[in-house]
Amino acid sequence: MSASLLSAGCGATTAEHPAYKDGWRHARVEALVASPTPVHHVYKDCRSSQNEHTLAQHYVVASYAFGGSPTLRHTMVVPLSAGMSTAVGQLIHINIEHCAQALPADPTDH
Repeated sequence: MSASLLSAGCGATTAEHPAYKDGWRHARVEALVASPTPVHHVYKDCRSSQNEHTLAQHYVVASYAFGGSPTLRHTMVVPLSAGMSTAVGQLIHINIEHCAQALPADPTDH
């Protein structure tokens, strides 16, 4: 998938973009977490759905806007893609429906 998953092209709004409909959202890294570290008060924890992910992976707590308001935010624990490094405050892409590995955001994403 492209790093600019949610870039609205051809005049499409973010909500109309196919990646958005597939569950991809812009998110901000709130914390880096080790796989066994308890994390409280998150909307969803992808460590509990161990489908293709292993406990050895690196995870982040990421927050994303919902409900059409930038001030309404959910947080999720999501796995990072292999070899991806990140820092608190960095923008990434997460999939809120399928617990897919987080992807780097395009530097032009806001």
